[in-house]
Amino acid sequence: VLCMNIKYMKLLQDNPVQTPNASFDTSIESFEDPLNEIERLEDKYNQGKKFPKAFRELLFIAGEDCWARESAWSFEECMDDSKHRLEVEAGYDFGRPYFVFEDGQSGYYARIFYLDEDDDDPVLHHVDYNSDWADVNDVETFDIQISDFYGRLTTLTALIEKRVRWNIKRLQLGIGY
Repeated sequence: VLCMNIKYMKLLQDNPVQTPNASFDTSIESFEDPLNEIERLEDKYNQGKKFPKAFRELLFIAGEDCWARESAWSFEECMDDSKHRLEVEAGYDFGRPYFVFEDGQSGYYARIFYLDEDDDDPVLHHVDYNSDWADVNDVETFDIQISDFYGRLTTLTALIEKRVRWNIKRLQLGIGY
């Protein structure tokens, strides 16, 4: 049995499925061999150095697919495509190594973290670009770390689920609003 000591992604680990009766997929899926896959991605994108612990945990728990990511692509597809678009098409130079862990499929942005920070739970950055990838408009630092981002999504989703269940129960009991 493969295991990893989870410190930052406890909420995601404890809530692997959100809205179980939803009409869309709200589950998470780990890699078949998560530790080897994480090392392969580290070799490819970080010169063999380990990713920050929070991101390693995210990959371990939900590296193949995660309900909390807006991107429909895998982390690898997201990184490769966005990196090409940002650096080649837009000609943008971040000046330091980074990883794109989410691209805005519903908008024109990417979420990144820098790989050269000595932080196990790095701060996220929002990259805003125009629709034809011709230019990066802004790189803005979120006041949130990877674990907080997924933790807040997990908590918010759980609260919404609770409210929906309560409203369904009220309707079943004939209680008005």
